[in-house]
Amino acid sequence: MTGQAHWISLVPILLGAAGIAILLLLDSAGERTFHVEERTLFCPLRRRDVRATIARDVHSLRVLGVRRCAGSPDPDLVTCDKPCIGRCQANTGLPALHAVAH
Repeated sequence: MTGQAHWISLVPILLGAAGIAILLLLDSAGERTFHVEERTLFCPLRRRDVRATIARDVHSLRVLGVRRCAGSPDPDLVTCDKPCIGRCQANTGLPALHAVAH
């Protein structure tokens, strides 16, 4: 019985690789529904203009959230209730400072 079932150890490796490939494809397809742009917004909490990175829906251009905000102590960790989103929704005609499509 030596050498008759060497392919059995290859099956879990191939299944794992296929699973990783499927997850990568789903992740890249999910990112295409967002448009990320950097803008200068008025922060109602800080009462000043701050530089923020926002995410918009590609189809409706609705603001989905704030990814990064220079007004918070840690710009990458936005912990406020994001009251600037309502203002940004109303001002969709503002030109973006730097837009990056993902």
